[in-house]
Formats: sequence, C-alpha cells, structure tokens
Amino acid sequence: MLKKSKNNKSKKRRVPKLDIKKAFSVTKKMLPVLLSIFVLALLSIQFYLFIYKSGCFTVTDIEVMGAAVDKNDSINKLVSQLKGVNIFDVELSFYSRKFKELIPEAENVIITRKLPNRLVINIKTRKPYALLDLNNARFLIDSSGFILAGADDKGDSSIPLITGIGWKKDNIRVGRQIDSKRLTAALACLKGLLPVRKVVRVDAHDPNNILLYTEDGLEIKARGDDFDSKVKLLAYVLPEAMESKAKYVDMRFKDIVIGR
Repeated sequence: MLKKSKNNKSKKRRVPKLDIKKAFSVTKKMLPVLLSIFVLALLSIQFYLFIYKSGCFTVTDIEVMGAAVDKNDSINKLVSQLKGVNIFDVELSFYSRKFKELIPEAENVIITRKLPNRLVINIKTRKPYALLDLNNARFLIDSSGFILAGADDKGDSSIPLITGIGWKKDNIRVGRQIDSKRLTAALACLKGLLPVRKVVRVDAHDPNNILLYTEDGLEIKARGDDFDSKVKLLAYVLPEAMESKAKYVDMRFKDIVIGR
C-alpha cells in the first residue's frame, strides 16, 4: 500500500476576503471627484453646442474700414466667404494676408472679432509720397518706395517728382517695393527736407549727389547716407541762402556751402 508523501500534499491557498466596508469608503471618497468630472464634461458639451451649433456666433455683419471695397469684386467675394462662418473658425492672420494680396496699396490689414457675430476689417493704406518718373511713365509711390498706382503725365503737383533711378518700366508692378540705392537716397533726402521746405523735383542719377529743387528755385545738393545729420542746420542755412539769392546749397561735405 502506497503512502502519501507529505510533499504531495496540496497546500491550500488563502483567498483574501473582500473588505466591503473599506471598498465602500473609497468609493464614497471618489464620488465627489467622479461627479465633478461628469459635471465638467457635461458643461463642456453644452458650451461646445452653444458656441458652434446655436448659430449665435455665426458671422452676419462685416464692416470694412479704410478702403473702397464696393469697387473691387475680388474683395467683395472674399468678404462674402466670411459670412455664415462661425466667428471662432475665422483664421484672422490668414484672411489678413489674403486682403493684403488683393489690395496692393494696403500697408496693413487688421481683422478683429466683435462678439457675437460681427467682424471688423481695418485696412491701412499707404499714402502717396512722391511721383516716380520712369522713361516718361509716372507712378505714385509711398515713403518706403512701394508702387501704389500709375499716374498721368501731369501727375500730382502737390508731391515731388523723382527722376533718374534707372529702373525699366517693365520691372514695375503695383504693390511692389522698388529696391534701388538711388531711390533710397532720394527718399532719405526728401524726408529730411520736406518738413523744412517744399520740394518739387529730385534728381537721383547719382546717390552721392542727389539734387533737390525747391518751389522757390533753390538747388540743394546732398547725399542720402548722411543727410539726416545736417537737416537741423537747414533751418539756419536756407533763410541766408534765400536772402542772398543763392543758386544752390551744397550739403555733401563736412561744411555746408552756399553757392551764388
């Protein structure tokens, strides 16, 4: 008869008892947290439905400031695309760039939301600063050298005429900035002189010898790279030059020369 070995005896496993009281206590402590999460989720869903599904924030009114939109079909088309869109879905920077592409004279376009359903598009346009003459074709430019529009032969007598920058007419496009050393020098001299004396014409053939002609017939010779440093002296030099009936004022060198 076989004897059972002690090693063959199966060991009884102890099954842990479920502590109902402890489990209930933990659940009771977690209940406020779970309830808070549920309430937040419910509020988030309600908020989403209110913002995107209620129609309260659908764009119905668009105000455009600073440009004649009614005369531009492309701008009107872009404006119409914004109507009916949820105001929070409008990508402001994207549409700002789109408007600038359609309006060459635009310097900056800022779009703001006016809740609940209104957009305001503020278009800051560049102002004509001078007339640019290129092989008998004239163009309006701003103070930074951006081409604003073409102009007739007479142009605008209230702003100075710039000649001699050497660009071809074929390279000119409305909305483009002219990258020219001659024009940069001419504009630098104009910005310094215009507050002191009205200028009717600028000859920019040589950036180191910019010739500016005032409305009273005085010729001013200057350099664009150091004109700013001598502008303050003009308030004293010009009256003396006009009184002595000088033909020119040379500001290219260290000392200002009055030529008679």
